[in-house]
Amino acid sequence: MTSKSGRVAVIGLGAYGIVTVKNMLEIGFDVVAYDRNEYIGGLWTVTTDPGKTSVLPTTISNQSKQRKSFTDFPFPDDVPDFPTGAQVQKYLEDYADHFQLRPTFRLGTTVTGIDRSEKGEKWIVSIIKPDSNATEEEFDKVIITNGTFHSPVMPEVPGIENFGGEVIHSQSFKDPNDFSGKNVVVVGLSNSAADTAVELSKVAANVFLSHRSGACVLPRKNAKGKPSDHTETITMSRLVGILKSISPRLTKFLYTRAIEKSMHAAYPTIDPSWNLLPAPPPTHNIPIINDHLISLLADESIYSLPGIASIPSPHTLTLSDGTNLPNIDAIIFCTGYRATFSILPPSLDPTAHSTPEYDAAPFGSSVRRHARLYQGIFSPAYPDSLAFIGPYIIISAFTGADVVSQAIAQVFSGGYPLPPQAEIERSCDEHYAYCLAMAHIARAPAGLVKNGEVGQWLNEACGNGLNDMFGWGWEAWKFWWRERELYRLVVGGVNTGFLYRLFEGRRRSWDGAREAIYRANGREWGGKKGDAGDVV
Repeated sequence: MTSKSGRVAVIGLGAYGIVTVKNMLEIGFDVVAYDRNEYIGGLWTVTTDPGKTSVLPTTISNQSKQRKSFTDFPFPDDVPDFPTGAQVQKYLEDYADHFQLRPTFRLGTTVTGIDRSEKGEKWIVSIIKPDSNATEEEFDKVIITNGTFHSPVMPEVPGIENFGGEVIHSQSFKDPNDFSGKNVVVVGLSNSAADTAVELSKVAANVFLSHRSGACVLPRKNAKGKPSDHTETITMSRLVGILKSISPRLTKFLYTRAIEKSMHAAYPTIDPSWNLLPAPPPTHNIPIINDHLISLLADESIYSLPGIASIPSPHTLTLSDGTNLPNIDAIIFCTGYRATFSILPPSLDPTAHSTPEYDAAPFGSSVRRHARLYQGIFSPAYPDSLAFIGPYIIISAFTGADVVSQAIAQVFSGGYPLPPQAEIERSCDEHYAYCLAMAHIARAPAGLVKNGEVGQWLNEACGNGLNDMFGWGWEAWKFWWRERELYRLVVGGVNTGFLYRLFEGRRRSWDGAREAIYRANGREWGGKKGDAGDVV
């Protein structure tokens, strides 16, 4: 197959890679997608391989299906608001089938290296195919959608070599029954740590949750039984963005108060001894979504403890408050991952450049490296042919990867020109300064971007019309006047990804977007503009 737009390699076939393949094909690229696994879906596929990150059989999505969908493919009606891991995996399989993506997939194929050709005009992707020798393939463009959940971060604990029990990272945690009847310490306070502790509480003798900082914990549904993430409307995001531009510190204070108020409303009897509060500000660290952690802390099925200071003997831990914790059989580190791009030469690895100021900042990290990418996506060295999806979470996971890959398609095909090299470097410098400033305030994820600004840029790059239709110009006023019900649902209702396919533009629109927006908000569209009624 020959394409007028060129040949594109997509590395990784998790959710990000699958949607990227679709958007590249949609604009006319010849696509080949590689994954080392014999299956698609990445971490959403359950595996017992301790070296591969995956959900557990009991995993439930922390995001509602209305917020999690790709931009033109809703979850089925019979899937609950919060899908199980198996239902998300089936959704990805169905998506690949619906858009006929499988002919591009090269499963069980390991990418061992990516570099420029000798003449510097193409990309050479080195691969090892199943039951075959190493070979090379040539491409015009490369998009890397994996690497962010491969390399576990294992913190250095003084005396860890003295420990006589089992020490693993959560990546290797596959079956809670392996720890039946044991005393287990879970290190960290994140979604994975909460999920791990909750699962262990069903079988372990004692579960200890060891953490150095706090966290806000929220249930999946609010007091009215509605998904909590349905309240995160576009209007709310706009107001936060405006306030943040006026006073970042006031925004942090008010946003933190609002999240903590929601936590206290859901769980009025939080024990201060659990040290969940104060938590890092939500501008830096997303809340934990868990329906059971607080109740299990309350009935002492899980114990909250300070961080580990040292391990003086085979089964005893010394905590940061000086107390000793004896008779420990296992330690599970839920301490995240470092982005790894070892398939690239150091000159092209976005995390390989020197960042001494960031590494030395109070909440910086020499482990989770800062990735230098234009708009959190494009390699500054080869912005018109090398892109990444994953180092930065933009918008939200599935929707964000969809919109980002639409923007990449426009840039790579010449539909949206990038600025001069000097502007690209200046933008990267500004983003580094922003992340550095954040690293002096509180702990922050490595993938931190100014979502408002990047979102505006993505809309322009995709050519989806959203900046005009929901701005302050005449197009926005005309849309509001003619489509008041739809406008109200978009800005004040559930913030769904279907919005990104609503209007005609450079990327392909979707005829079902309008109806999907209505249905996500519990409304039935009657088939005519402005026509809506309650879903029965």
